Amino acid sequence: MATTDDGKRVVLHNNGKWEYKNDDTTAVSAEIKYYTKPETAKTLLKSEKNNFAIWFDSKKWKKSKEMDNEDAEFELKLFNGDGYAIVITERIEIDIENFKEIALENARDAAPDIVIEKEENRIVNGQKIKFLQMGGSAMGIKLVYVGYYSSNESGTIQLICYTGKNLLKNYLKDFEDLMNGLVVMPEGEKQ
Repeated sequence: MATTDDGKRVVLHNNGKWEYKNDDTTAVSAEIKYYTKPETAKTLLKSEKNNFAIWFDSKKWKKSKEMDNEDAEFELKLFNGDGYAIVITERIEIDIENFKEIALENARDAAPDIVIEKEENRIVNGQKIKFLQMGGSAMGIKLVYVGYYSSNESGTIQLICYTGKNLLKNYLKDFEDLMNGLVVMPEGEKQ
């Protein structure tokens, strides 16, 4: 452990890498990772509210016709399995560093004991993204949420995938492929 000149705590690793230490004891990676849309993502889901869109593999994911979450613009489900995704879009721009608290507060409605297990800053298809992995339980079911959070002058997007804690290893690649399809559409471009 060390403290920077401006008072932030950091964890120093033997391999020379370091990461910020959050107030809630969750380590935040200081290394920025870059991700791009998978080649299998050929179906576009464009927000009606802002200029965010998601490319996804329609052979793996289906868009739900009926919505369970009243705040969601879209919901998706894996064809084979118990993996789900919620896409919440808004017109309000939010500072990306505030998403952690917003995501925690929203998730507490479903899982009051929710905690952040992992946090990273990423660049996905050229867009700055906050990645959060959160775990908690609802009605005795252990759940895990992995999500991308981003904002620009057109608004915000929360792309959240979830499943049972014991199933994350089965669906993490599918979740990452879906989340890495997140793009910003150029002004005026239609589906």
